[in-house]
Amino acid sequence: MELRDLTVRFGDKVVFDHRDFTFSNQGVTLLTGPSGVGKTTLLKALFEQYRPASAFLFQEDRLLPWRTVEQHLTDVMPPFRRLEAPGILKLVELEGEEKSYPAELSGGMAKAKDLAEIAKLKVNNATEQDAIRKAYIEIGKLYFAQHADDPDPAFAALCAQIAERKEKIAYNDERITDIKLSDGITDADIEAMATQIPLEDLPAEDDPE
Repeated sequence: MELRDLTVRFGDKVVFDHRDFTFSNQGVTLLTGPSGVGKTTLLKALFEQYRPASAFLFQEDRLLPWRTVEQHLTDVMPPFRRLEAPGILKLVELEGEEKSYPAELSGGMAKAKDLAEIAKLKVNNATEQDAIRKAYIEIGKLYFAQHADDPDPAFAALCAQIAERKEKIAYNDERITDIKLSDGITDADIEAMATQIPLEDLPAEDDPE
């Protein structure tokens, strides 16, 4: 489906100014955005041009009777997080109802109505947690760079661990360079070896060769 050169104005307010839109005829298309951005206006423009035999336009949270419980979740989740759907269903005590439709749910229907919102909130929380972890890492890097030589007692042990491991990394890098130079080993040789030797077959750090 396509809309070409769409222009919509409400008085002095311009919602769309000569915009083009293309939508897939397969799968699910999700329109998101803050209130007033033009989602409903865009859908009405689509309905006006294509005049479907039937259509549903909800302005509030609503379950779709032809979508299963699991589909209500995956429809609003990015593809790389859809495997989390079973865990969310278990969280709201609807484990085993993945293929059920809203009308088939007994006392759990009220819970199912909130599944989409739960899914979105969990995805948002995971994104925020990732951002927090990255911020923690950056804070740690900055602190270590500025106070590694004289850390606060609360961080002394951690700073010592970091310094020790950095020394091990430097030593290992030197050994790698020496071995490559002495035996004529290339980076391509190392990559090929890594793909052929299972990790569990590599000797432990203290194992004799």
